[in-house]
Amino acid sequence: MFRRLVVIMLLFFVVFGIVGCGGPSTSATPTPTDDTQSTPTAAPLHIKSVTTSVTPNTLASVSCGSSADFTFSSVIAVDEGSGGGTVSYIWNIGSNHIPGTITFAPSEMSKTITYTVKGVSSSAAPSLSGSLSVNNNGTTMTSIPATVTGICSFSGKFQITNLTISVNPSAVTSVICGNYITFVYTATVTVTPNTNGGTVVLKWNFSATPVTLTFGPYVAGQTTRTITYPLTGRVIHNETFPPNGSIASSIPNVVSAGPVKPYGPCTP
Repeated sequence: MFRRLVVIMLLFFVVFGIVGCGGPSTSATPTPTDDTQSTPTAAPLHIKSVTTSVTPNTLASVSCGSSADFTFSSVIAVDEGSGGGTVSYIWNIGSNHIPGTITFAPSEMSKTITYTVKGVSSSAAPSLSGSLSVNNNGTTMTSIPATVTGICSFSGKFQITNLTISVNPSAVTSVICGNYITFVYTATVTVTPNTNGGTVVLKWNFSATPVTLTFGPYVAGQTTRTITYPLTGRVIHNETFPPNGSIASSIPNVVSAGPVKPYGPCTP
């Protein structure tokens, strides 16, 4: 009986001792919150690149003597994750400088702005250029200038308007018969002004090989070209040499000139 009482008392103290000392429990312990974690702060606005283009970028569609409008477009790109802000810029159009500002919303990565130059003559357009300078956190970033290239378009039709031929020397009366001499035949081709240029194909009566002349557009005012054909031989009293010379065109239109030969006869 006494032993049983002792065992019961020992069990009593063991049970209450475990509870009092913080023994096993089924209660969950809350996880502390890290108040230092928060949404990342957006980066300051920083310009990544500036590019400029112009429309139209060529004069091919502009008639010579007329005028046209040219629109410059610039794309301003900023770094990803920028927090937005206002950017100041300056258009550099020829010798003119036009300031302005543009605002980026948060996370907006690019903006396009335009500037139109109105009524530019076809003669002034080749010297037209434009770029954009942007204030980038205290430094200036400027795009590569955009320029108008090419030449204007003429409305005239490319044609041969005149073809002439001559020979030098123009006479053999002072040449001793039997002597050798070189005669140079010269053809002069005149084409229509105010055209986009073209190709002229000519053929001498001395040769089966055609001659090609290329005229550029009438920017430089070129309407006349010359070609020559030298012939060297022995002057004969019966005038079989020098021969008659002539020339004819097949492109762009058919025109002929000649015949022509030095005045003679030679001196016996």
